[in-house]
Amino acid sequence: MFNSNKYFFLAYGLVWISTSIAVSTAICITKSAIPLWTMFIPLFVNMSTGSKGN
Repeated sequence: MFNSNKYFFLAYGLVWISTSIAVSTAICITKSAIPLWTMFIPLFVNMSTGSKGN
C-alpha cells in the first residue's frame, strides 16, 4: 500500500510543479497576473489508486 501511495503523491506533486513552472513563465512573458488563475487546474485533477472494477 505504501508503494502505490508514494507514486500517487509523486504524480500529484509533479502536476503542481509543472503547472507552477508554466504559470511563472506566462507571468514573465505577459507581465500580467492573469495567468495565476491557471493555478486552479491542479485542484480539479482527480487521481485514485486501485483498479476501476473495485
